[in-house]
Amino acid sequence: MVTDRLTRPSDVYQGLCIDDFFAIAPVPISQLGSQSDQPSRAKEVFLSAKECYLRAGLQGSDAKDVVEADLGVVVGAEINSKKKIVQQGMLPVAAPAAKRLALSWIALTASRFSCTTDALHSSLVGGLVSAFCFKRCGMSLLNQLFKTIPPAELQPEKPQLRALTRTAAEELVLSAVLLPILASDIKAPFHAWIYASDASTEKGAFCEAIISERLAEPL
Repeated sequence: MVTDRLTRPSDVYQGLCIDDFFAIAPVPISQLGSQSDQPSRAKEVFLSAKECYLRAGLQGSDAKDVVEADLGVVVGAEINSKKKIVQQGMLPVAAPAAKRLALSWIALTASRFSCTTDALHSSLVGGLVSAFCFKRCGMSLLNQLFKTIPPAELQPEKPQLRALTRTAAEELVLSAVLLPILASDIKAPFHAWIYASDASTEKGAFCEAIISERLAEPL
């Protein structure tokens, strides 16, 4: 997987983020949650990487290795392929559940106050955006929160009390309610349409086209 290239269907997906190597592979449902004699393609790739480390004399972090897991975090994305979930036809990918639940509690607590600060607000909004990136439609919840502190005035290192409008507080409440379920189901069928949108301060526009599943999947 490379940042600026399409990810096409494969029997194993692998990448390197800073010094973290990962490999993910689709397996039959029957193989989930069991100690199969047949290693997945992901494990084969992992073992090959370990051999490379050994030959090069590099010391890895064996204690941190996660192998053949059906629930794990890869570059900030929690992939839940537990058998009981996948058998229901779902395979959710999202910000880690612990992070979403913590953000939910913090957002709801913050919504009760009439004020916020530069440090709290920037951290909270940044966390919400990070979580919503896994379910882009969630970004439509945020509007006034971006306007609470003008970017030119934001000083997290010198925080000040800032007014938190009730409209912005309502966005925090909605975020808190929806965060626990904001995940993308990568087993969901692909839509036959693709859309492109543009916006300006005056108007907006969009176009659409029907595409094949072969094109929809990498997109």
